[in-house]
Amino acid sequence: MLEPDFEIYYYEDTSQDFHYANVNPHTHNYYEFYIFLEGHISMDIEGVSHPLVPGDVLIIPPNTKHYAKLLDNSIPYRRFVFWISQDYCNKLFNISSDYVYLIQRVHTTKQYLYHYDIIGFNTLQSKIFRLIEETHANRFGKQTKVQLCLKDLVFHFNRSIYEMEQKNKNTLSIFQRPMWVSLFALTAAISWGWAYPLIKMGMEEFKIATDMTGSKMLFAGIRFFVSGIIILTFAKGSHRRFNIRKATDGWFILLYALLNTTLHYAFFYFGLSHNQGARSAILNSMSVFTVVIFACLFFKSDKMTWSKAVGCIIGFVGILTLNLGGKESGSFTFLGDGMIILNALCGASASLLTRGLSKRVDVFVGTG
Repeated sequence: MLEPDFEIYYYEDTSQDFHYANVNPHTHNYYEFYIFLEGHISMDIEGVSHPLVPGDVLIIPPNTKHYAKLLDNSIPYRRFVFWISQDYCNKLFNISSDYVYLIQRVHTTKQYLYHYDIIGFNTLQSKIFRLIEETHANRFGKQTKVQLCLKDLVFHFNRSIYEMEQKNKNTLSIFQRPMWVSLFALTAAISWGWAYPLIKMGMEEFKIATDMTGSKMLFAGIRFFVSGIIILTFAKGSHRRFNIRKATDGWFILLYALLNTTLHYAFFYFGLSHNQGARSAILNSMSVFTVVIFACLFFKSDKMTWSKAVGCIIGFVGILTLNLGGKESGSFTFLGDGMIILNALCGASASLLTRGLSKRVDVFVGTG
């Protein structure tokens, strides 16, 4: 920055001067407010890509690695860039915390991208134009007016995004509200825990012995056929889209079905028939830790942290304790423990593929 407190610019690049296309990842020692007007651009922030549409605003804190990626040079690239120093933010904080609500939120949530509707975006632009006009004017009380416009713009960012967040909270469905999501997740976890003893009871009820492979597969097939019919009935009733977005996506869905259903539950039923229900449930929890490790290996947006590493280590130590704990815990068997572990690995792999599934077909329909 050339100025001590702030700088604000309007940029417009056409196909003849797309000099930004090869910008390398970089950081700043100030806050950058990036107001996107037009173009076909994706902003990469800390390894996560953010495709932009007009009305988007990015808040990029100091020392945050980012760069713009050109997706199409046939469309002019227009944006406002507003830089504000850390020292000036501290001065504003001493006046009122209302000035720094947004940057504190960005630091806490790591949510860098916000979107304005047409009316809100026009209001934001009018305040930007006022500040730019005053910085280039030579009128009485220029510095006083610039400071007033600057504070007004910073405050407007905070107020508008705070009000957007409150509005979104009031319009969220129960499936988007944290309390309900937590309750549904807890209910699903408890229900899934009941699956182990109930399957064991079902095998005993139908006299399915450990060596009756065909009967196990039939038992599993009936269970998933019925559940699939129920899910697809709900999907049809809620007007979900059943079409696949591209014909070639069928192979991906086939791979997903193979890992998430066929192999996953083949290993599950074989392992459970040779093992205790409680022991199988504990071994199957390996999928939770495996997903964390796989996600860090295959997705740039997921990074291994100390808390994740410690959690995984504690989990694996617990599973090892189960298998090495003596006579009470039993000894490791491939047909029992080994199959449950393979089931957990298939489940973890399928969890990662779920990200790709959502891009190819409605996830609710794909699950059915």
